[in-house]
Amino acid sequence: MSIIASGGLSRVDSIIVAVVAGALFLGIAFWVWYDARHHVKHGHAEESIYGERAHAGSKAPHKSRKLKRAERKRRKRGRAR
Repeated sequence: MSIIASGGLSRVDSIIVAVVAGALFLGIAFWVWYDARHHVKHGHAEESIYGERAHAGSKAPHKSRKLKRAERKRRKRGRAR
């Protein structure tokens, strides 16, 4: 029987594909785990992305205030339409 006439994967071929796919999946999972440990170890996990303080001694984020009626009107006039 020739390879061209078989028309599908043999049992051995499907096992090889499954092993390679599993190894690829485990390799990616390992790399994500390793990279995450590296970032935590070097302190990159504490970077400011949610408005928190970036480092000790930095200023707190500016709190917005409620605008007075006249200021709301003035700002509304300046907006593009």
